[in-house]
Amino acid sequence: MSNGESKAGAEIPQLDISQLCKQILPVTVGSIRSSSSLPSAGESYDFYQTYPAFTSFQRRVNDKIMKIVTDLNALHGRATKREPLPDDLVESMLEANDQILEGVGNKLDEASGINKDAGPIMPDGQITNAKEKIIAASWNRRSTSTIQDKSKMKSAETISKPQLLFREKPDNTIIPFVPRLFEKPHANKPLPEQLVNVNSDRHKTGKPLSMILKELGTQIDTSIYSHPYEEEIKSCGVPSASDNVTEYKALDDTPLSVVESSLSFNLMIQELREESELAVDLEHHRYRSYQGFTCLVQISSRQKDYILDPLAVWEDMYKLNEVFANPKIVKIFHGSRNDMLWLQRDFGVYVVNLFDTFFAAKKLDLAKKSLDYLLQHYCKIRLDKRFQLADWRMRPIPPNMLRYARQDTHYLLYVYDRLRADLEKLEFGATREIFRLSREFSLSKYEKPIFGESDYKKLYESKNRKKFNNQQLKALELLYAWRDQIARFEDESTDYVIPNHILLQVSEILPREQQGILACFSYQPVIVKQHLHLLHKLIKRARETPLVADEDPAELSLNNIFIQENEEDELHDIKEESGESGIEEDIVPIKVRTSSAMSAVFNFSNDQPPSKKQISKEVNDTFADPLNEHSIPYQLYLRPQKVEAIDSEEKSEKIWKVRPAAPLKEEKEEVNMPTMPERKTRDSNEDKI
Repeated sequence: MSNGESKAGAEIPQLDISQLCKQILPVTVGSIRSSSSLPSAGESYDFYQTYPAFTSFQRRVNDKIMKIVTDLNALHGRATKREPLPDDLVESMLEANDQILEGVGNKLDEASGINKDAGPIMPDGQITNAKEKIIAASWNRRSTSTIQDKSKMKSAETISKPQLLFREKPDNTIIPFVPRLFEKPHANKPLPEQLVNVNSDRHKTGKPLSMILKELGTQIDTSIYSHPYEEEIKSCGVPSASDNVTEYKALDDTPLSVVESSLSFNLMIQELREESELAVDLEHHRYRSYQGFTCLVQISSRQKDYILDPLAVWEDMYKLNEVFANPKIVKIFHGSRNDMLWLQRDFGVYVVNLFDTFFAAKKLDLAKKSLDYLLQHYCKIRLDKRFQLADWRMRPIPPNMLRYARQDTHYLLYVYDRLRADLEKLEFGATREIFRLSREFSLSKYEKPIFGESDYKKLYESKNRKKFNNQQLKALELLYAWRDQIARFEDESTDYVIPNHILLQVSEILPREQQGILACFSYQPVIVKQHLHLLHKLIKRARETPLVADEDPAELSLNNIFIQENEEDELHDIKEESGESGIEEDIVPIKVRTSSAMSAVFNFSNDQPPSKKQISKEVNDTFADPLNEHSIPYQLYLRPQKVEAIDSEEKSEKIWKVRPAAPLKEEKEEVNMPTMPERKTRDSNEDKI
């Protein structure tokens, strides 16, 4: 057998990911700890640089790191500069790591049956006949899912937007949110009369809220914006303590009711009224909506599970207040902050007597606070999270997605019993504290997202790793505002219009052509292509903004060109450099125009002080260019000088060209160069050199 055949026939050893991680972790931690002991930049680093052993070691480590970075970039088809800057190295490493992690994520999704190339996770319930791919890794051995559990994927573009069928369309305007209630079950305090009239009109006719409020004019009662169940939530007591722990039933042995019609919805309400505890969870979608909307409601009692389709009974969902606002029924949620807001926004439903298991897990100081961990800790059950980010708009919902949604609430009542028992053992009043903390979530009010003029700066500071100039920041400001406006109008999320990372990329590149904008996308952006001409105009407008240079380096250069006469540690030892220690040096006269910004360096007073930018530009233009015959040589500033003020009418070559000067007349007053010049001169653009 040949060598090639023996290699082909050899078995590929399985890679134990967990063992590899255990080996990598201590090495990584040790490297981080060692890096903290390195000398910091500044005097400490400069001191170590004086030792040849340190510099030699530094060069060896630098060469080794450069080889690793070069090999890593070559592996991903990237070229490494010959003498790269540290920022360039960090950027290349981050990009390479992102590419590696993206590849790992794709392989993991492929192993779990998720095809990310097709868009969001949205199984259509059809079974694939493809042969299951075997992945040789420890994380894949535990999977007990069969080939029948795999589902085909399809793009989110193939699903129509459910909100288009709502009687009242989503309100994405800047008008403040108004609670949707027009009736209030279990009320201690009645609703404001104006709120009842406004919402009755909205519910019956589907008239936009903006039109109704415009008709009211200045007669709007501000009480319509308040929390309608605030009084009831604050007055709700804590249920009596109970040591009973009711075991949960097996999932397959528990009845399931899928509510998809008004008739089944009303029957569910009648059954839930008789319960004392209910477990509730919501599934939400926001990728194809500006504010998002609730797609599924899961409710579990001790005897039965319910899967409620709100898209089918959207106009009747307010009837849930007969159960959710009942103070005699405990509603158990996990991480309920967003759930409270979504129920208010979409259905006008409010929760009275809430118990959030997240606060209980936090009070008990459990290792983790997630629902997945609570089920592992108390029920020895691990949830299948394949559909955690699924698109819940699709109808009909496949059985495997229904099973996943059902699991979120089926075991939650048993977890609630166990948590209460542990809280009673922990300390007196611990359960009451959890109800008090949960009450704060119930009292939260939904508010519509508000566009702020400086919001783009938060995105720039939190997501961007590069420094933008004023043109790039202007482009980011314009594109950010356009994205928010078009997302509100089209009822799409801002990420659907333009994701944040592409928005920053376009702002950084500032494409000159329309095709350059599309080149920043790895897919076909529907809305961007429709408004491509407008986007190109906005970018062009940003490019036409005058470019403003950074003032900080210029200010530093101004302060550093002057030499203090009385400093103990002088920047230059003039006598040693000249080699004429103890001998008086020749004085070189310099002529300076009185109206020039450069005169501020030599302390000539004028009527109007110059700007820092003007002084900096003129100093740099005349001082830093060694090939300019009109510039003042740097070495002249290291020797005593005589400065003569002349009229501004003389030409610049007479001013700046240094030549042997005639002796000064006695009647002319000599001006000595000051130790620290004052920056006062006239800001004259036509006199810039």
